[in-house]
Amino acid sequence: MEVKADRAELPTDPKALERVTLGDLVRRYRDTVSPRKKTAATETIVLNAFLARPICSRRLSELSTEDFGAYRDQRLKTIKPTSLKRELTPVRHLFEVAKHEWGLPLRENPLDRLNLKAPEQRRELKSHA
Repeated sequence: MEVKADRAELPTDPKALERVTLGDLVRRYRDTVSPRKKTAATETIVLNAFLARPICSRRLSELSTEDFGAYRDQRLKTIKPTSLKRELTPVRHLFEVAKHEWGLPLRENPLDRLNLKAPEQRRELKSHA
């Protein structure tokens, strides 16, 4: 047990994940991290829309990659994969911030293993030669 604790494999306070919902994290991220970004206005709109989704009422102790898989499958019925990827990018980042900066005892980011299958669509500048 001590070796696992030293390796940070055991949460410092697993009960903390029972008291926090995904929505709590989204609101904190929206209010404290998003404003420092160039994309703050757009990200705030995306996060506010995400907060209306039922998945945001789930407690972190109950949340899994499978939950996000079901969310993905539902959303892909109405939006394109690229839009979903754009929607989930700040959510993926908020789990990293929650783990590394806010000290939440998360073992892993539930979005790390989620397959989005969204092609990269980068805008290319056309040269006028």
